[in-house]
Amino acid sequence: MAAIAGPPQARWMTRAKCRLSRDYGRPARSQGLPEIAAPPADPGPSIGRRLGAAGRASTLFLEGGGRARPSAYDPHVEAKLRDSLQLVVNDTELDSDYRNRAADLLVDVNLDDHDVLVELEQIYLDAWPQLMDEAEDPACTYARFVGIDTYIFNYARASTMRAFEDDPNRYRLVLESLGDGARVARLNEDLVEEPDEVLISARYSWLIPHDQVQAKASDDVWDAIKAKTLPLPPFICLVLPEDLLRDADVKVRPPCALDAAITHHDEWRRGATPNEVVDGDIPRRCCDLVAWYP
Repeated sequence: MAAIAGPPQARWMTRAKCRLSRDYGRPARSQGLPEIAAPPADPGPSIGRRLGAAGRASTLFLEGGGRARPSAYDPHVEAKLRDSLQLVVNDTELDSDYRNRAADLLVDVNLDDHDVLVELEQIYLDAWPQLMDEAEDPACTYARFVGIDTYIFNYARASTMRAFEDDPNRYRLVLESLGDGARVARLNEDLVEEPDEVLISARYSWLIPHDQVQAKASDDVWDAIKAKTLPLPPFICLVLPEDLLRDADVKVRPPCALDAAITHHDEWRRGATPNEVVDGDIPRRCCDLVAWYP
C-alpha cells in the first residue's frame, strides 16, 4: 500500500461571503451556528492545534472547513454536539482511547468557549493515521451528492459563486430552464477549474458507488444514502471515476463514528448505507462529470 499522507488539513474557505453548507438541511442562522470569518493567511500544520491556540473557534459543522467566530450559548447546538460525541462513545469498533476521550468531553460540553469542539477536532486528527491504515485503492467509480447551496459555495468556480451567492435558488432556476444536455454542460462548466485544487476535503468525502444510485430518482437517492444532512432534491452529483482516483493516489475506507461526529452526521450508523466510504482530500482532476438529479 502506498504511504498515507499526514492528517487532513481542513479546506480553508477564502471566498468573501462563504456560508455554512445547507447540506445540513437548514440555513446557518436557524442552526444557531456562528458565521464564518476570513481565514488566516497560513492555516498552520494542524487546524485543531491552531484553533486551540487561537481559542473560541471551531470548524465543526462547516462544509470544507473554515474559521468560526465566537457565538452565544445555544442549547440546540449543544444537543447536536452531545449527539455527535455519543456516536463516538457508542462505536465499539473504535479504539477505546478515542471513545474514552469523547466520554470525558460529554461531561464538559460548553459552547461558550468552544473548547469541546476543539478537543473533538483534536481526537479526529490524532486518530487519522490509524484510521487510514484501513484505507485501500478504490475499486469502483464513486459519487458524492450535494445540494444547490453547497455546490455554489464549495464547488463552483469563483465567478459562478459571485453571481449567485446572494440567492443560490436563482442558480437552480437557471438550471431548470435548460434542456438536459445544456444543463449538464453548464454544471460542468461551472465547476472549479484548477486540476490540483482540493475539490472535496477529507472530512466531507462521504462517497457511495455510482452504480448504486446512477439510475435512481432523487427521492430514492436521498433514501439510499440515509443522510438526513442532505437537503431535499434537487441534487448535484460529482462523479469520481476509479481510474482518476487511483491516479491521484486517493485511498478509501469505511467511515467510523469520528468521521460522522466531525461533520455532525449524527444519524449515521455503521452499515446503514451499503459500501459507503470516506477518504483523503480529492483533487479537482478526479471529477470528470457533474450530473443533475431533479
